[in-house]
Amino acid sequence: MQFHILEIDLQSSDSNLFQKMNRGFLTLKLMLFYISFIKGFCAFLVFRI
Repeated sequence: MQFHILEIDLQSSDSNLFQKMNRGFLTLKLMLFYISFIKGFCAFLVFRI
């Protein structure tokens, strides 16, 4: 069922917007991952000292 919905999305004119939104979401997830990684690294350095 999900594949069928995805197929309709790709065929429609909104597919470009859908791709942009998906890319933006991935970028946001990556940014959040980097922020949490940096926070964890800083905490690690503080605890070592």
